[in-house]
Amino acid sequence: MKTTMPFDTETERKVIKSMSWRQSLYVLVGGLIYMSIGSEVLFAGFSFITTVLLLAFLTPITIPFLVFAFYKNKDTSLFYDRYLLFKFNHKKKQVGLWRK
Repeated sequence: MKTTMPFDTETERKVIKSMSWRQSLYVLVGGLIYMSIGSEVLFAGFSFITTVLLLAFLTPITIPFLVFAFYKNKDTSLFYDRYLLFKFNHKKKQVGLWRK
């Protein structure tokens, strides 16, 4: 007996402007961290050039959040956050062992 699923259960549902909840959460957290540190730099009273340079140096803080949200691993076609979770949780010493 075959049944059909009403929607594709393997792909994430896009709910916010073609982004899934997981991607939206990564963008939100990365943006909040950047804005919280950036507001301290912005209102610290540095000169304009120093402020721009410090804000530019803060940009690499957001890069891991964007990589985890939007880039996929070429070999497994998983997003990098799920790929790293699987890679670190998978124990190679238990592969191929039979239990009674």
